[in-house]
Amino acid sequence: MRRGILEQIFNFMTATPYNQKRKKAAFDEWVCQWHHERLNLARVPELLDRNRESKKMHEEAFVVYQYLKRFYKNRDIFVELREGNQNFDAIIYDESDKFLEYVEVTCVPQEDDHLRRKELANKGQYPLETILTHHPTLDHFATLVRDGIDKKLQKKYPASTTLLVALSAEMIVEDKDRFKYVVSRLKPVVTPGIFSKIVILDEPGVNYHTIKLIE
Repeated sequence: MRRGILEQIFNFMTATPYNQKRKKAAFDEWVCQWHHERLNLARVPELLDRNRESKKMHEEAFVVYQYLKRFYKNRDIFVELREGNQNFDAIIYDESDKFLEYVEVTCVPQEDDHLRRKELANKGQYPLETILTHHPTLDHFATLVRDGIDKKLQKKYPASTTLLVALSAEMIVEDKDRFKYVVSRLKPVVTPGIFSKIVILDEPGVNYHTIKLIE
């Protein structure tokens, strides 16, 4: 009895708006409102030079939002984000509040991405030195994507976990050909391994590629 009470107190004390279980429609509205508020000129730097809250929202919640738009488009499901040290970032429940799957998110930036974003946040543009010296290639970025997936495949995750791999907006922005090229360079062929599936997507949620177990 005492243990149950303590667990309830712990859950209450650690509950935050981020961790709330929401209906998909409410979750969509919450994420869109957060993103819209930061698209005004005064707050754009928050999307670039990210603090802890902005990092969680942009690199986890926003990616889950894009996934739900495509894979649960017409379903009135529940989603619960989870921050902390557990080995997943969200839990998806069906319309009856029964468990469907866990979701793990990884974002693949270009190298020194945080430095480039900081330059844009502070100066509004890239310095001349960066323009002259910084020329990332799609081949190199594809290697970063592959390495990011491999790191996740080496960890342990619960059954029924989907891995979302979000690609850097600086490298892929609504560009089908560039997206397809990066996916084509993931060699040797990536397999889902311990995951139910791996979904690679660009930040705007325009391009998707799904890797599923071959049955």
